[in-house]
Amino acid sequence: WHGCPAVVIPYMDATGGIMLTRYRIRLQGPDHYRQPKGSKLAPYGLNRLEEARRAGYAIVLEGETDAATNWYHDVPCLAMPGARAWRPEWARHLEGLDVYVWREPDSGGDSLATAVASACPNARIIEAPSEAKDANALWLSAGRDPDAFRRRMEELMVSARPAHELRAEAESKEADEALAASKGLLDRPDILDVVAETIHGLGFAGNVELPLVVYLAITSRLLPQPVNVALFGPSAAGKTYLVDTISRLFPKEAVYEATAASERAWVYTDEDFQYRFLIVAEAAALHRDGVGASILRSIAWGGRIAYDTVDKTADGLRGRRIVKEGPTGVITTSTRPLERELATRFLALDVPDDPSQTRAVLRMVATQANSRESSDLAAMVAAQTWLQ
Repeated sequence: WHGCPAVVIPYMDATGGIMLTRYRIRLQGPDHYRQPKGSKLAPYGLNRLEEARRAGYAIVLEGETDAATNWYHDVPCLAMPGARAWRPEWARHLEGLDVYVWREPDSGGDSLATAVASACPNARIIEAPSEAKDANALWLSAGRDPDAFRRRMEELMVSARPAHELRAEAESKEADEALAASKGLLDRPDILDVVAETIHGLGFAGNVELPLVVYLAITSRLLPQPVNVALFGPSAAGKTYLVDTISRLFPKEAVYEATAASERAWVYTDEDFQYRFLIVAEAAALHRDGVGASILRSIAWGGRIAYDTVDKTADGLRGRRIVKEGPTGVITTSTRPLERELATRFLALDVPDDPSQTRAVLRMVATQANSRESSDLAAMVAAQTWLQ
C-alpha cells in the first residue's frame, strides 16, 4: 500500500469477481486498514455463500481474519468490514439461511447485532464466551485443536438466543429504569404545567404556548402520523432557539438535527428515522426544486422515505429501492410561508418579534445571569424514553 508492506484482502462477488480490495498495513493498533478512496463497501465472503447454502446457515461477524478462521474450520460465515458497516440491503444475501450474529463484548458488537437483527428478524445472537471475544481468540483458547474449535462453536450456536427475545428483555429493562427515573411525572394530570415551568427554567421567555405545541408535536413521533410543524418569523426572532430548547426535553434518538445537508443525505445516511423528528434548520430546501426537496416532501406527506436509485454492479446497472420506514415527522423554520401545496402538511406557527417579546427576553436574560439554579431534565427525558 503506497510502499508499505500489507496483506491484500480482495472482496469478491458471488462469481468471484473482485468488487473491492482492502489492505491491512499493521497487525495491531487503530487505523490498520486502508482502501482506495471512493471504494464501495460490501460483505466479505459473498463468493463462499454457496458453502453456507449447503450447510443451511451463516454466521455474521466483524473482521476478515475471523472469517478466515471460520472458513478454515468449515464454519460458513459472512464478515463485515467494520462493526457499523452493515447495510440493510445486504440481508438479501442471507435469504433462506439460518442467520447467527457473533456479538463481541463491546459497543461495536452491539451495533452489529442490532443492525443485522433489524434486517433479519429471525437472527440468533451468539454471545462471545468469557474465554474469547472473537473467532480467532476462540481458536487460541481451543489450543489450536480443530475439533475442539468446532465443538465449542457448535455449543455457542446451540445456546444462541433469538434476537427478538434479547431485544424484548433489553427494552423491558430500559422501560422499567426510565419509569423509575421519570419520578412519577407521567402520572401527573398537570404534566403540561410542569413542562411549561421547565421551559421557563431553561431560559425561554414569554408565552409558552408555542413551545408546548412543539413539545406535543415531537411527542407525536410515536403516532402513526406525526404532526409536522413550521415556525415562521423574521430573522433572529428565536425560532431555532425555541426548537433547540424543546429538543432538550427528549432523548437524543427522538430528534435528528440537520443544519445543512446534501440533496441525498437523508437517503444514504445510516440513521434510522423511525419514530423520530427531523429538524431542518431552514425551510429553504423545501422551496427549491430537485431531489432534496422531493425527499423532504415525501417525509412531510408520507412520513417515510422511499427512493429509487441505480447501482453499478459487475453485471451492469441494477435498480434498487431504498426505504426508510416511518413514522417520521419534520420541524422546520422559515422567514416566509411555505408553498401552498406543502403548507397543507404542516402546522404553521408564527413566532412573535414585538416589543413585549423583546422585553420578556431581556428580563429572562437578566434572571438567568443572576441565578445559579439549573433545570434537572432527567425526569423529562426519562418520561419520553418510557413512552417510546
